[in-house]
Amino acid sequence: MLRVCQCNATAASRRLWFRASSVNNIRNIRAAQSQATSLSATFSTETADSSIQELQMPALSPTMSVGTLSRWMKKEGDFLHPGDVICQVETDKAVVDYELQDEAVLAKILVPEGTEDIPVGATLALTAEDAEVYQKILASGAMESYKATSSDQKLSVQDEAPMKSTNERRPLIKFLGKRSLVSDEQKDVQEQQGTLKESEITEVKRGSTSSEPVQHSDALSKLASDAQTYTDIPLSNMRKIIAKRLTASKVEVPHHYASIDCAIDNLNRVRHTLKSTHGIKVSINDFILKAVALSLRDVPEANHYYDISTGCVKANNAVDVSVAVATPSGLITPIVTHVDALGLAGINKKFMELVHRARENKLKPEEFQGGSFTISNLGGFGIDTFTAVINPPQACIMAIGRGRKELVAPQVSSQVNDVPIQPYRATLLNVTLSSDRRVVDDFVAGQFLQCFKRYMEYPELMAL
Repeated sequence: MLRVCQCNATAASRRLWFRASSVNNIRNIRAAQSQATSLSATFSTETADSSIQELQMPALSPTMSVGTLSRWMKKEGDFLHPGDVICQVETDKAVVDYELQDEAVLAKILVPEGTEDIPVGATLALTAEDAEVYQKILASGAMESYKATSSDQKLSVQDEAPMKSTNERRPLIKFLGKRSLVSDEQKDVQEQQGTLKESEITEVKRGSTSSEPVQHSDALSKLASDAQTYTDIPLSNMRKIIAKRLTASKVEVPHHYASIDCAIDNLNRVRHTLKSTHGIKVSINDFILKAVALSLRDVPEANHYYDISTGCVKANNAVDVSVAVATPSGLITPIVTHVDALGLAGINKKFMELVHRARENKLKPEEFQGGSFTISNLGGFGIDTFTAVINPPQACIMAIGRGRKELVAPQVSSQVNDVPIQPYRATLLNVTLSSDRRVVDDFVAGQFLQCFKRYMEYPELMAL
């Protein structure tokens, strides 16, 4: 019973803490917007013109509704030039630099760095047209009055925040340890009902004030010492949006799955020849990108997508392949554009540059927004096969497993002699295509996978 009480209390404290954190965050943002309006009006009055501009949270991706202000790159009073990065904003895709387009002076920062769930269009800061206007603002005294009001607001909000759940277990266990003061008859009732009566709680509290030492039972002492602790790790804005979008994808998009094995022994021999003879290093992933691009060119129906706004299937004119890349802040899909027109060496160079910038959070929005097809490769983690969730509005995503050695039967009979052909060991690579059934039916999915298999097993065809 003690364990049930402890778990219920812990779960309740978790919910309270997350709820309070969300409420406090919303209050801070609303307070900043209210102060921005009044402060901007005050500045405009003092300067006798509209030389104060609001710096708002931009929509840095088509699906972005809220963002996180990760870091301020400038401080109040700094002169800003066109192209200067004023702050970094975490979107549903990546951490993006927010560049200023005009000359200005950063007059006042309204939202502190680290603030989450900032709505698109919310005011982040105020900028002055030039240094003269900024000096008028400072001389007006409006800045000091704003600072005092802002500090009082933050203090009142923080005071309302409850204790974090990580600190609430110990008092609970301490209280449960004092239940040994309850009589045996009351314990029998507790075991039947699973709760303490109000009169019993009063008796426990009264008994806890006595000077006699409390004798804890061995079971309760062990429970207190072995109590499991935990740490709340808040989700990044990127992970929240990814979870939300993929959940919507599984609910709204009719997923269809098809899987096939590709023998890659010939491909490995070509890779070895390119490296040993010509000094050209290309990875299996480069061959996969090229094979996917050529297959999309051969089966263009797999390169279409469903437009939810019109209820129609639309064709992508370009073959732009997104590749899932793990970064410290979450998963991102940089796009290798016009893959069908690139050679293996060109694909390798372009993809490695994208991966390097993705892991440093330096991708431009156009380098990870869009794409007509996605590849997710877990072969490097020893995964044989898996299925991936479609990334809307795309219609297809291909999951790549690891190359594995298996004994396979010969596919063709001998034309040279009558000696039976023996089974042989081959390196097989499993791929699973997840497709939107509204766009790609069984026949199209089968055609695409057969084309992909042919290119992977006979890589010389990629040169044609």
